[in-house]
Amino acid sequence: HWPARGTTSQHNFGRRSSRRRRCSRTKMSLFLNTNFITLLQMVLFVALAGTRRATLPIVVCMLSIFLGVRLYNAPEVEPAPITLQPPQPFPVNNALNATHVAMHWGVHGPETFAVGPDGWIYTGTADGRIVKFQSAHMQPVEVVRTGKLLRECGSYAAEPECGRPLGMQFNSAGKLIVCDGYYGLLEVDVQVGRIEVLATEAEGRHFVFLNSLVTDAPDGNYYITESSGRHTRRDVSLEVMEAQPTGRLLKFDPRTRTMTVLLRDQPFPNGLTLSHDKTELLMCLWSKMQVVAFSLKDAQVRVVADNLPGPPDNITPRPNGQSYWVALSFYRNPEFSLYDMTAAMPRVRWLMLKLFGPRWFVSILAARDGMIVEMDGSGRLLSSLMDRTGTIFYLSEAFEHEGHLYLGSFINPFLGKVPVSEVVQH
Repeated sequence: HWPARGTTSQHNFGRRSSRRRRCSRTKMSLFLNTNFITLLQMVLFVALAGTRRATLPIVVCMLSIFLGVRLYNAPEVEPAPITLQPPQPFPVNNALNATHVAMHWGVHGPETFAVGPDGWIYTGTADGRIVKFQSAHMQPVEVVRTGKLLRECGSYAAEPECGRPLGMQFNSAGKLIVCDGYYGLLEVDVQVGRIEVLATEAEGRHFVFLNSLVTDAPDGNYYITESSGRHTRRDVSLEVMEAQPTGRLLKFDPRTRTMTVLLRDQPFPNGLTLSHDKTELLMCLWSKMQVVAFSLKDAQVRVVADNLPGPPDNITPRPNGQSYWVALSFYRNPEFSLYDMTAAMPRVRWLMLKLFGPRWFVSILAARDGMIVEMDGSGRLLSSLMDRTGTIFYLSEAFEHEGHLYLGSFINPFLGKVPVSEVVQH
């Protein structure tokens, strides 16, 4: 029942191969130019070696070698300008300090949550597992793996083979529908651990980075976000920094097994949920700091919330039937936000990505300030929960269930649990 390994990865490898061919001449020219510059610096060093300032040419020569190597080996990136409003001042608090850190090193990267018919809470991890746990015990129990079991599972290199389960939700038949970043749209029978592949492409384009989904729409269809058409999940740092609008909103009909593209050219579409009145889909646009609504009646799109205090990851409905929790990847500090400073400067981001690498650069841009906000249906922010101490950060989802908030993360080796009664006053 597994897709052929070529379904998604061959597409990506083919694209990378074409890129290599396309930029081989450029890299060779860069390599020659780099060596030429280094030769000039060495000549300069010899000319000035006898002077008292011999340290300067040594530093310049070493810097030239460093820059040449970094630029030659750096990934190909094409950052686009990002138009953002200045971040607005927001009430600061440390409400998330009350969070209990659970399953430390038992789960790594618990992205999203879903409650099954058996009452257990399910989540996916960075090493390709789907696990379940009970709120009273908080001990993970492995259900199934979406990919291969390798010793290196959980690493950057092995992620395409091990799989990465992201968005998940149970359908009306009690099956867990999962967006795997590499294997596509999956249906999981959690009782026996059986996986069926539902789809691996839409309109001739193989999935590159499926992310979130909704399975409880009134029309019986599944709605799915594909965050990128360029970069896979493990290269999300490149997607974040490029900000190219290549994402899609998709619709899958489980009766006919057909996939339809509803929206194209979206800037990092991320979390997705059904509105409380079940007439719209609420979709997070990470790169635009927005939540937009897609009408299930006439397919019209409107902006619900704009200029959020951080890039929105996942959005979940509150049991009160009126508002939603939106998890923000980081807090945009109005006093100083390096991400905002470089948003409109793609050339600066290009240079920084080349010199320092995407993951290291993103770790500088994204402050370790955890934050979630409560939003009503009109986009008004009702409350915020924060942690400015660097303990609870890089949040992906806030999931409310039986009086507790479960906090997921795309990278942390734990999940958070906090009583709603202790934080709602914020």
